[in-house]
Amino acid sequence: MKQMLEGALVTRSTQLHLDRCLTCRNCESTCPSGVQYGRLVEIGRKVAEEKVDRPLTQRLQRRLLASVLPNSTIFTPAMKLGQQIRGRVEQLLTALGLEMRLPADSHLCCSSAGTYSVLQSKLSYTLRNQKLDRLEKTSRR
Repeated sequence: MKQMLEGALVTRSTQLHLDRCLTCRNCESTCPSGVQYGRLVEIGRKVAEEKVDRPLTQRLQRRLLASVLPNSTIFTPAMKLGQQIRGRVEQLLTALGLEMRLPADSHLCCSSAGTYSVLQSKLSYTLRNQKLDRLEKTSRR
């Protein structure tokens, strides 16, 4: 995104990379510098949309999904709340004497939300299967 904003060529590959981000903002909760990647992705998406033409089928899909799926402003506060309480729930449950077993890469998205699962279904299934495998391994410990 930095290179794009500094004038580098914006390609369909750049746009695809930004499309694949769910904006779940888990990266923000793990970033030691506190970078607000969600905001950067929003800016990057706008720039990519201005500089790269999407194929007609994608434009139609995106319009349809935008008209059918719930407004993202409903989900953004819920996602932010989830990020703010991340770790606190685990601490509370541990303090109550419950054993916490988080799966490997628990901070990573399962890719099942929003348009990602529709527009990037193959990758979405791969990520889902990895998440399910890690959950299963955790339950066997």
